[in-house]
Amino acid sequence: MIAQAPELVAVVERLEKLERQNRRLKLMGVMVLILAGAGLLMGQAVPGSRTVEAEQFVLKDASGKPRGILAIRADGTPRLEFLEEDGKPRAVLSVWPNGSTSLGLAEKAGNGGVMLAALPDGSGMLRLLDRDGKPRAALATAVDGSPSLSLLDREGKVLWKAP
Repeated sequence: MIAQAPELVAVVERLEKLERQNRRLKLMGVMVLILAGAGLLMGQAVPGSRTVEAEQFVLKDASGKPRGILAIRADGTPRLEFLEEDGKPRAVLSVWPNGSTSLGLAEKAGNGGVMLAALPDGSGMLRLLDRDGKPRAALATAVDGSPSLSLLDREGKVLWKAP
């Protein structure tokens, strides 16, 4: 039996060493799970708002000239403008206080062009403008859906109208 005592001591030492290693392994496994869980939870966090708020946005070209403007007018209605290099509006989309909407397209000098409007009563209008910005032709629909076509002179007097 005496010969077995050193062997028993060696086995007990090896068992204690194995138990310490097992505790460390368990501790490291728990730490890895905690870190992985924390990483997943941080990845699930709701990102901050992506909303940008302002009363006016100005879009500038590489040289710093304004080329587009999205703004709220003093009356609270929105307006979107696309500008020529010289600052003259070429395209304007507007919502008006009375509820109508309009789209205006101008030629390079910013004068003549086309005006399209949707009115709050359900009617609509398309106007062709001369270089002075005066209407020369108009196509419209009334509230009841009936169409009309008008041709105008330089002073705005009707030259021809149907019906």
